[in-house]
Amino acid sequence: MIIYICGPQDLSKSVGVFNKIIGQIKTLKSELNSEKCELLYLHESSVLSLVFKGNDEEPHKSEIYVSNPTVTKLTYYKHIYNYLVNKNADKDPQNFLFFRGGVFDPYLVKILDWAKSKHYIIIMEIPTSSFIDEYLKDNSRIKGLYKLYMYKRNARKILDRTDLVTCVGHVPKYKDFLSRIDKVIVFQNGIDVENIPVRTVNTKDKSVDELHLVGVANVTYWHGYDRVITGLAQYYSKKNNDSIPKVYFHIVGDGREIKHLKSLTEQLNISQYVIFHGIKQGKELDEIMNICHVGIGSIGIHRKNLSINSELKAREYCARGVPFIATGTDEDFPPDFRYRLQISADESPVNIEEVIRFYETIRNENYINSMRKYAEENLSWQVKLKPIVAKLLEICKQ
Repeated sequence: MIIYICGPQDLSKSVGVFNKIIGQIKTLKSELNSEKCELLYLHESSVLSLVFKGNDEEPHKSEIYVSNPTVTKLTYYKHIYNYLVNKNADKDPQNFLFFRGGVFDPYLVKILDWAKSKHYIIIMEIPTSSFIDEYLKDNSRIKGLYKLYMYKRNARKILDRTDLVTCVGHVPKYKDFLSRIDKVIVFQNGIDVENIPVRTVNTKDKSVDELHLVGVANVTYWHGYDRVITGLAQYYSKKNNDSIPKVYFHIVGDGREIKHLKSLTEQLNISQYVIFHGIKQGKELDEIMNICHVGIGSIGIHRKNLSINSELKAREYCARGVPFIATGTDEDFPPDFRYRLQISADESPVNIEEVIRFYETIRNENYINSMRKYAEENLSWQVKLKPIVAKLLEICKQ
């Protein structure tokens, strides 16, 4: 039996994270030979259970608790604890409890105590190594300070009850955090390659008369999309607009930064070149990706003091066959990877002419198939979770 507990974030606004978790669950269920896996998460005002059992194609969804959205977020772990304590014990020979760190709630401590009493092996994933910096930069200062207080009060208790800590990208920089934990595995993000469609070749690839850039995200300040917008403004201000390739930026998604980006676009008078699509999924997202040539990764990670990048979006671009722009070091993409343009990790506007030159160098290659093959061989969850699965099997034997 595997229980996977998300943090109390609204996953309906973070499709990429939700897809990541589903990909992890499918792989862990298979590699750990588990008959059943239950995902517990928050969606709007409901705490939900999603059960993957046997070879069933569709998981069973049920509601655990429904309330006011604000109240549900504050009491999220309490309701999960009550649910777990009252549920029938699973009879699997080996049980695992995975949870994503981020909010160090006192009821999370209770959940881990319950799991220990049932002989679960407990694994915490730290999705970002700069989580305290994110607390302090939260738009709601009260919310950020509350999270920081919970961290100071409960982080050590939670770590002491954890058998394995997995860190995305690299170990958190905070000296007090993992000082007494020696069971740490650092891994890079993976993707469910099979469920990501390959980009359809578009006739616009035959020339660079038009270049369409795309950024897909739950948009925050560290995505750095303002750098693209200011870069476009500079590009169009310096040239005769009739004699240069037209460059457009498609922003797909919602998020707290969207209002600022729309205001910036209007202020710089380039609204005709920046398209805000809102949240798109499935075929609607595929259609946008099929007309776009270059993806925009997280090009503002320096704003949360990071230099190592392990973003999901870059991996998804690669699986689709969309060359992309990024900053920082990413171990999954070596310096000689031709389809990733690394730009400076600072506040400078994106050099649009450099982006055009980058695309010019690869547009006549069969880059879509090359990128897809690379993703299949290097970026799947089966590849990424191998060391974690091996460690868990080793713990099982102890």
